[in-house]
Amino acid sequence: MTTQDELALQQWLDKLDQHPLPVLPTSLRRVRELLNDANVPLKEVGRVIASDPVMCLHVMRVAVKQHSSRLGGAPGNIHQCIALLGLARLRPLLSKLRPMSDDISTPAQQGYVRALGHSLHATAQIGGWLRYRSQPGTDQLLQAALLYGAAQWALWHVAPDDMQIVERLVAAERIPQEEAEMAVLGCTREQIARGLGERWRFPREVIEIDH
Repeated sequence: MTTQDELALQQWLDKLDQHPLPVLPTSLRRVRELLNDANVPLKEVGRVIASDPVMCLHVMRVAVKQHSSRLGGAPGNIHQCIALLGLARLRPLLSKLRPMSDDISTPAQQGYVRALGHSLHATAQIGGWLRYRSQPGTDQLLQAALLYGAAQWALWHVAPDDMQIVERLVAAERIPQEEAEMAVLGCTREQIARGLGERWRFPREVIEIDH
């Protein structure tokens, strides 16, 4: 990367890192309903969190920040993150999350929803393959699949106009995806994804599956 490319990448990382992402409204309503019960099992709360890729991202970032030094590395999957935080720390974290708008008529919202849909689809595909193949490390790989495309969610949330231009260049002008991203963003989505993964100290499996 040139010095100019590195500067553009760092500017994007700083910008994306400062904007909390909205979660799926249905997931947020459900998890808050569960947390109203003082005796709710942690495992039940965890199932809802694991079903929402953005909620997973928020929980994993907090768990990594609070526990990676003690563990000598990032927690391996979302279930480990949830267990490390426990209900006492999950309650205030989840109470601060905001839902995405129910109105998905704008191109920005549609792009954000599509990006989340790709992550959920990847999770379903890998989950089915792992069950068929009986592979070890299922939880880690499923979590990596769920978080696949985190940079794409963030870009659609923070810079929807730029993302629409990238889409038009690819669809109408037949410009390769990476070239369009370089022209508009000054760096590629893959570079942003790796940069965010390293900055957030994601598990190795997450960073590698996103590239």
